[in-house]
Amino acid sequence: MYNRIDDLPHYPDGGRLMFRTDELDRVCRAFSDITAKAGLDGEPRFTFHSLRAVYAALMVERGITSTVLASQMGHADSSVTERKYVHLFNRVRTDEAVRDAIQGAMG
Repeated sequence: MYNRIDDLPHYPDGGRLMFRTDELDRVCRAFSDITAKAGLDGEPRFTFHSLRAVYAALMVERGITSTVLASQMGHADSSVTERKYVHLFNRVRTDEAVRDAIQGAMG
């Protein structure tokens, strides 16, 4: 059994998995069936892998650092995480700057 996504086989360039385990295939198929029954099978497509992005977004919005998130997501380092989710980190930084400016102006 694999403990982290990095433990699964990848292409030599670090790309997508060369194959998936039977368990992961079953989970992905079941997730597709559930989203289809819920009417979520249109475009953009919501996949089991989409849950990673949802998790990342929630963690960034709650202030988790890119270093901690990289470790949790199985990324090689935080620069991979920053590149992948730069829009989320930028939004949080902008929100924090605006909040700080408003608080500073109000004394």
